[in-house]
Amino acid sequence: MDEEHVVAGNQRGEIMIWDISVHKMVKSFDNADAEIYSVAAHPSNPSLVAQLARPPMMIRLFDIRSGKWGTI
Repeated sequence: MDEEHVVAGNQRGEIMIWDISVHKMVKSFDNADAEIYSVAAHPSNPSLVAQLARPPMMIRLFDIRSGKWGTI
């Protein structure tokens, strides 16, 4: 991610990337099967780390380029 984008997750398991300069969502991924509690991004890495509310709570890696989940 960079200074122009914000990433967020929601209760439906979606990850959304927003362009804050134009106040619009630019990408959305709907492929988690659990509520997303939190997400973290690195400024130069195309992956996110997400905390999912699945018993037990788990941390997963998400590749922005492919739109797919991986494991840590």
